[in-house]
Amino acid sequence: MSGSKEAQILKIPFEKIELATDHFKKPIGSGGYGPVYYGELSVNGENTKVAVKRLNGQHGQGLKQFWTEVQLLSREEHQNLISLVGYCDEEKEKTIVYEYAEGGSLDTYITRISNNGKTLSWVERLQICTDAARGLDHLHNHVGERLMIIHRDIKSSNILIDGNRGAKISDLGLSKLNATGVGMSLVVSRVCGTVGYYDPVYEATGIVTKKSDVYSFGIVLFEVLCGRLCLVKYKDGLPISSESVKEHYEKGTLAEIIDPSLKEHMRSDSMIKFSEIAYKCLNADREQRPAMDDVKKGLEEALELEKHHKQSDLAADQQVMNVESPPLGGPNVMNVVLVAAECTPWSKTGSLGDFAGVLPKALAKLGHRVMVVVPRYENYAELQETGVRKWYIVNGEYMEVHYFQTYTDGVDFVFIQNSIFENLGSNIYGGNPQDILRRMVLFCKAAIEAPWHVLCGGTFYSDENLVFIANDWHTALLPVYLKAYYHEHGYMKYARSVLVIHNIDHQGRVPLNEDFYVDLPQDYLDKFKTNDPVDGDHYNILAAGLKTAHGIVTVLSHGYALELKTHEGGQGLHGIIIENDWKLKGIVNGIDKKEWNLEVDLSWDNVANQYEKVLIDAKKQE
Repeated sequence: MSGSKEAQILKIPFEKIELATDHFKKPIGSGGYGPVYYGELSVNGENTKVAVKRLNGQHGQGLKQFWTEVQLLSREEHQNLISLVGYCDEEKEKTIVYEYAEGGSLDTYITRISNNGKTLSWVERLQICTDAARGLDHLHNHVGERLMIIHRDIKSSNILIDGNRGAKISDLGLSKLNATGVGMSLVVSRVCGTVGYYDPVYEATGIVTKKSDVYSFGIVLFEVLCGRLCLVKYKDGLPISSESVKEHYEKGTLAEIIDPSLKEHMRSDSMIKFSEIAYKCLNADREQRPAMDDVKKGLEEALELEKHHKQSDLAADQQVMNVESPPLGGPNVMNVVLVAAECTPWSKTGSLGDFAGVLPKALAKLGHRVMVVVPRYENYAELQETGVRKWYIVNGEYMEVHYFQTYTDGVDFVFIQNSIFENLGSNIYGGNPQDILRRMVLFCKAAIEAPWHVLCGGTFYSDENLVFIANDWHTALLPVYLKAYYHEHGYMKYARSVLVIHNIDHQGRVPLNEDFYVDLPQDYLDKFKTNDPVDGDHYNILAAGLKTAHGIVTVLSHGYALELKTHEGGQGLHGIIIENDWKLKGIVNGIDKKEWNLEVDLSWDNVANQYEKVLIDAKKQE
């Protein structure tokens, strides 16, 4: 809403303001020309919470800013501008009384060095930025015919948050009201604003335009995205500056600086739209920056994208919550998801593929609901496209996967498609170590969410009785991701994981001095660090999986499980295996067809029964 409200503004006696603020005993911040205090004032017979800015006489420009702010706020009203309640002008006392924004200023939420407990979800951040853009667009384009207001001091501390997580632009003391026109600009004698936020073109030329505000707002957008303030020096040496964020955007490495608390809880399309807008705002060519109206519309689009996804996820979660466990097999029936790099008959290099193709069918015969998740290396004819497409971050790159599925012998088979799994031929483990790691990270991230996204038989797999089986070191990241990105954030809290070891010789070792990324917080990254007298210190993917899985199985024999606890047999991991001996079990695999015929040999039923016991034990673990 826009319009003049000058008649509604109160000129308030200083004595009344002193009483309202308890003689200025409750400071809550500072404005451009003086401190701000909390108060409670009777307005139209109602006790109203207010913020009171008191002019500091030591500020030479303060008086001019005071009257500028009174003038502009008294004539403008908009839901995304802080409202003026009244003012005082008595001799040396100059105060402005505003509505009180209960949430404080945006900067207190987005800095990582703050310990105030304030946090904002990605949706809340999008909403706040959209609100702020609406307020700024109003100043630029809707204050009256052929008029505009340039704020000149847009920054996160001048964006206030109300009790409903709505945002309001504040502190108009440096603003300029002027006539609009094509290419309209203002020449000022003194550059005003805040270092780190103001437009470098404005600083160099003394010429300010609406696009100067757009630049400052772009800095705020990147602060919100990265959880860092441009005015703060951080221990990791990663400040937010126009140059640094533009460089990351252009290189496609934004994920390296995005607030870690957001990474796994934001949709890629809304983030991509948001970062594109922020990047355009920082264009060195002022004329190439978007108008505030376009910024507002872009942020509204990003917000709607995220809200749409959240609504879809909520509906899906509700569906999952309403799914009953399969009415087979009694109280210990489980939803089992086996995650494997290969699976017969579609892909096989050895016994790992046979294991993934046969164990699930045997478990299904026992009454469990079973899914197998595997990469789609080729265009397998019998698969059906689910229509589900998701984006996952891998070392800063956004990668899209498509989910395919088929159903056979009582088992749901789900396939993950992305170009990095294609054109490998029979060498599905080929490529340099970085290529292999990249495939593993993407596959495990996509596989762990398959029970959420893929409808099987008209229902999703329920979280409540879900157990993942990670088939050897290629999928050992899955137990780590389950704990780091799901359990710790309240998701899949009843799901458990079992890691199967086929050959301890293969562990996924990466020297400490080589590039190693698994997109995990530092405390989890430490779980990968392993010391080996032969190989030296290195990152070890299997080691992290052993530490985080709820159960461990060796497939060769009971004796092999004992052998792994020796210095020779453990291949450098014997210490970790001994520490986790309580969750270790050896099971004769029955996979080698030279010894077993999997189609007819009744011994395989015994193998499945033993795995069932392991899965049940894993479900009991915290």
